[in-house]
Amino acid sequence: MHHDLVLHDVPRAILDHDIRVLLRSQFEKIRQDLEHGEHLPADWPGVNRIDLLVQKAGGLFIYAATACRFVGQGGQFAERRLSLILQHDNTILPPEEKLNEIYTTILTHLVRGEHNEEETEELRKLFDQIVGSIVILFNTLSVASLAGLLGIQQNDINQTLTHLHSVLDVPESKGSVIRLLHPSFRDFLLNQRGRLSPYFSIDEKRAHYNLYMNYLRIMSNHLKRDICNLRAPGARAAKLKRSEVDRHIPLHVQYACRHWIHHFKRSDVDSCDYSDIEKFLRKHFLYWLEALALMGCMSDGAVIVNILDSMLAVSELVQPPSNVAK
Repeated sequence: MHHDLVLHDVPRAILDHDIRVLLRSQFEKIRQDLEHGEHLPADWPGVNRIDLLVQKAGGLFIYAATACRFVGQGGQFAERRLSLILQHDNTILPPEEKLNEIYTTILTHLVRGEHNEEETEELRKLFDQIVGSIVILFNTLSVASLAGLLGIQQNDINQTLTHLHSVLDVPESKGSVIRLLHPSFRDFLLNQRGRLSPYFSIDEKRAHYNLYMNYLRIMSNHLKRDICNLRAPGARAAKLKRSEVDRHIPLHVQYACRHWIHHFKRSDVDSCDYSDIEKFLRKHFLYWLEALALMGCMSDGAVIVNILDSMLAVSELVQPPSNVAK
């Protein structure tokens, strides 16, 4: 037995009541976490500001939850962060714009006054590389695997994500994966060019292209004959322990082997330019197939070959005949 509950059909008064309960509970926890509330008054943040946050949420639990995480992670600056959220009146905005507003507040907070122009530009580039990759990956990855994919130091990734825990689930354990807390953050980043936060917008096609080029580099540098040191051409891949596969083929290399073509399709590469792919396949095609077989993902290889075949067929149709110039 179950009962379907569609939030859009729930009366707004009920939603506002539940959001108010959530806010009171979370802000009380924030107050207690700050050295037993010594830095904040017992009634913080006050009834009026709770009511204002309820109005700003507009019935969106994700808005309220994001606001609580952003304020809570401010530590001794929790009050300042709450003031940042409350300084704009968004009551007339549609629901999606309310989320855009709080996401803009969070991202703007990344670039504070103590950074000079050069440092701010470096932050923007790291954000573009790291967060831009996280939001378009087909599978979630750990910090270590993401560092391997991008060729970036893990410390740089951790530092970049430090102030983004209100929109990203960044686990403390090294092997756990980074997750989006809500898909609306992906939509915000990919659809903001020329709107509320163009400085932190992500060029989706360019991000796919950068990953695709990284994958070709990673596979070219890592793949080789008998990559798992089986020393027996007829050895059965099924008998190889998964831990051995992961040891010889790191997770970021496995991801590259399985998804490089999908990022290529979504990139801004000229649809008729396959020179990089041709160069890679001429030298590493059999090594790539061997890696997929050891990973138990040969079906992915078949799919990729079919995709390439169909893309080449389309490319030949749109190219002019070689004798046109004559």
